[in-house]
Amino acid sequence: TTGGNSGDTSSSTADVEASVSDVTSTPESTPTPAPEDTPEPETLQEWAEYVANSVYGSFDPKYSSLISVECEQVDGETAPMIIVNAKYPDTFMRDNDERMGSFLYNAMKTTWKLNDLAKEGKIEYGSVFIHGRTTFLDKYGNETEGDAASIRVKASEAEKVNWSLTT
Repeated sequence: TTGGNSGDTSSSTADVEASVSDVTSTPESTPTPAPEDTPEPETLQEWAEYVANSVYGSFDPKYSSLISVECEQVDGETAPMIIVNAKYPDTFMRDNDERMGSFLYNAMKTTWKLNDLAKEGKIEYGSVFIHGRTTFLDKYGNETEGDAASIRVKASEAEKVNWSLTT
């Protein structure tokens, strides 16, 4: 025979079957390590940052972004005030009503989550102050960043709200 082909296919068929069985055999499983639990926040500051990140950090930064979170003792309150500073950039929401709606919605979510944590006994806070900044466009087309809106809700008032009606 020419070209080295003897016509004997028995050994080549056996080789192919052996190769196929190697490929189709079930691989041995390797144990997947159990995920490590993320420790639960402990301090008011840690909880406040956790809540703010869950509300403001979950969105695309071009719509809103967290600037800072602070806890500060205020005269007349038995527990600290939580201060959340966020920016509402002008990149997408050119309409002030859209930015204000987004600000109020995020303020509601933040207050709701903090209220739930207080009910569960995980935190004690006196009030939450949410401060929004944005980019303004003046009549000459120049942009400046400034204070857009702020809202402060006392914990005692947040306790009275039926949060299930706000969704």
